[in-house]
Amino acid sequence: MKPPPPTVDRQRGESLLEVLISMVMIGIAVSGVLAALVAGSVFSADHRANASAEVVLRNFAEAVKSAPYAPGATTYVIAQVNTGAQDYQAAVSEVRCWAGGSADADPASRDFETCTGATDRGLQMVTISAQAIGGDERATVSVLKVNPVKVTTGGGGGGGGAGPCDDD
Repeated sequence: MKPPPPTVDRQRGESLLEVLISMVMIGIAVSGVLAALVAGSVFSADHRANASAEVVLRNFAEAVKSAPYAPGATTYVIAQVNTGAQDYQAAVSEVRCWAGGSADADPASRDFETCTGATDRGLQMVTISAQAIGGDERATVSVLKVNPVKVTTGGGGGGGGAGPCDDD
């Protein structure tokens, strides 16, 4: 004999509790994916801002390096540099002159002081700052400028020592 056909009360569907639990699980998964997308967008914007500042600094530093050496300078005025980013501006923030020290030392670790015409020994550290227009993001870089005419040692008198940029 055949079993009787299923009746309506024997058919089984999904309960409301099961549907709610599955919706909560799907919601948690979707919110995790959205959080990852938002974090990626934020990090991308930060990286883009850093890259823009780097381009601005690099272009402005090249313009400063190609400008003629100015003994005793307190700043370098660079006109109309294509900085590569419209939302950043760059300027020379400080010029310091080499105060002597070991010619064998790394130029970044040598002693530098505020430039005057009397203390300029032919090597300057020019600090350039780039700042976001309307923002507080700021980046700096320092470049060294060498006077091709005058480079003297800081050893205090004669001595015949090599200057910081002599090739000998």
